Amino acid sequence: TDGARTDINLAFGVNTPDGKGNVSFYVGYRELKPVTQDTRDYSACGLNLAGDGGNALVCGGSSNNEYGLFTLLSGPNAGQTLNNTKDGNKTWVPYDSSFLYNYAPTNYIQRSDSRYTAGAFAHYEISKAAEVYGSFMFMDDHTFSQAAPSALFQGTTFKINCNNPLMSASQAATLCGSTAGTDVNQDTFIGYRLTGPGSSPRRDDLRHTDYRINLGSRGEIAPGWTYDAGFLYSQVVLDESYKNNVDNAKAAKALQVVSVNGVATCKSVVDGTDPSCVPIDVFKYQGLSAAAYKYLYAPTYTHGVQREKVLSANVNGDLGQYGIKSPWADDGAAVALGVEHRREELKFEADALAQAGGTKENAGAFSVTEAYGEMDLPLVQDAPFIKSLSVNAGYRTSKYDYLDKRVSTYKVELQYAPS
Repeated sequence: TDGARTDINLAFGVNTPDGKGNVSFYVGYRELKPVTQDTRDYSACGLNLAGDGGNALVCGGSSNNEYGLFTLLSGPNAGQTLNNTKDGNKTWVPYDSSFLYNYAPTNYIQRSDSRYTAGAFAHYEISKAAEVYGSFMFMDDHTFSQAAPSALFQGTTFKINCNNPLMSASQAATLCGSTAGTDVNQDTFIGYRLTGPGSSPRRDDLRHTDYRINLGSRGEIAPGWTYDAGFLYSQVVLDESYKNNVDNAKAAKALQVVSVNGVATCKSVVDGTDPSCVPIDVFKYQGLSAAAYKYLYAPTYTHGVQREKVLSANVNGDLGQYGIKSPWADDGAAVALGVEHRREELKFEADALAQAGGTKENAGAFSVTEAYGEMDLPLVQDAPFIKSLSVNAGYRTSKYDYLDKRVSTYKVELQYAPS
């Protein structure tokens, strides 16, 4: 057994002694244990197309493999795709599908998740004209996603200097030709999965915290007329940290390596631009040191807040009490009138590393003030072949703060039910 789920919920309330009001509360807790894809036969393997015309599926994976793939983009053998051998020697052989990396096992098929909820609802009738009400709702949810270990992924052009002491002589000759042993750079795509000692799966730490407050009053203001006026405030907060991912800028520095008194040393250490740089030996299977993993892994952080504020008031009227109705219908005309002001705000921030990876910051807000009206008029009710025939019409005018003109929306409906 795995993937246990725990749910604990409690709700309770109390009426006021005079019976005119009530307060109700609730609290809840949920916990989900994670499940990885290697625990199920249908998810334990990444699937690739095979067979004639791609009409079959086989256990496959990613070409960004744990042994190390190199697509040479410059130099005498540009265009070749080569792979480190599986035996750990610094030898390149032509790449084929036997090097595919099965990325599925460490992925989550069910995330870990912890959620807390709480809230309260209250109302009290002061008089028929004023029943005050309010509510508060809270949620905090914390979850992790998990995926296969990160990699130096193909698609990023990395430069390797031809006098990099971590390359074997044969690798340098293949990459650089006559410039082997010099400070000339050659361009490559690299697909090297970080699976050795010190590696960790990628983890996305996601947390949402939500608040919602609603206050208002409702009641009867005249025979057949009721109102509801209130204020709503809600906020959603996102905090996210993406962990154990390769920082490509650091990887680029860690591939520029020279020998200093027989010790492989980053150029950025020699020139002082990055004294913390650790060389990475991607030229053999599991060639990275624990220090290299620590250097390459760089968490990114994002934070977002979304808010909504709403002021609203509406009046509903039953005009049938005043004789406004069709002679062929029992129910009279009904109207709804209202106004609303709403403001939406969003702010999303990302650290420099997240932005370097393509995440975009964003911020903005808008507000709108609206007025609306709607009328429903039953024309015929409970007649032969006409259970109900009615006409409905509605109109709304909206003023957005970023538009010069008002926006009008409207509808007209004819509704017919034979039975």
